[in-house]
Amino acid sequence: MIATHITRTAILTIAVFLTTSAFGQAKPAPNTLAKGKSSALAPATLSTAAAPQVTIHSFPPVNCTQDHPGESERSRDVVMKGDSHMSKAVSTHVVKYAIQRFRLDSYVTPADIARAENEMYSFLKWKLGNPTAIAGQFVTAGYQHFDRAFSYEAAAALVGSSLPQETKPEFAIPKDDVDKLKADAQKDGSRLEVYLQKKYQIPPEYSDQVVQKLVEAAQGAVSHLGFNMPKSWAIDENVVLVLIGEKMSGTHAPAKVAAVSTSVR
Repeated sequence: MIATHITRTAILTIAVFLTTSAFGQAKPAPNTLAKGKSSALAPATLSTAAAPQVTIHSFPPVNCTQDHPGESERSRDVVMKGDSHMSKAVSTHVVKYAIQRFRLDSYVTPADIARAENEMYSFLKWKLGNPTAIAGQFVTAGYQHFDRAFSYEAAAALVGSSLPQETKPEFAIPKDDVDKLKADAQKDGSRLEVYLQKKYQIPPEYSDQVVQKLVEAAQGAVSHLGFNMPKSWAIDENVVLVLIGEKMSGTHAPAKVAAVSTSVR
């Protein structure tokens, strides 16, 4: 009876810790500037007690180096190649533009790019409804419309985030950040062990075994952290800047935004 009560208490304690850490980390930073308004290009400093400071800059729009066909050519492509083909072409284009705009050339692999293209294709179908709707916007507004509207989402996908899509309408933080949270839970096991020893007088040689089993079970139950998003959702640009800063600095420790400059979409 006592053992059952101890186990339940321990499970509750570590579950509360994991939930608190996850919500505290995955919550986007407040967007202090309205989208569509420019701001100064001052550097943004990201800092955390466990990681070195990361300095990043805002990334204003750039002139896309890819081909931008005229409306008549876009119409012909949709008719000849089909909605799905051109929707995938749009996804590929905006991912390449995000690499150019956010200067990610040296930080992403071919596998990262292929994954981001698939994420963007699924995301655009979820956001706009279907490939026909994507193709329709492509015909009327061209690739540049998607570059302006969705380059931040593409950048987030490039650095490891999962975007909302048809079968899973959630935005999930990168696996590296999830692994960091799980590592934090492992470290916190020592605090849980002390709790068990003090409250229930369990000897260290037994309490550490209980804690290890609980931590391993908790870690195994968490594969990703994400939250369902409404279709009106637009990614917080500050969050993307944090993720890019971590990618460029080589650290994936979750960082807090000390001062972030956003920029025009």
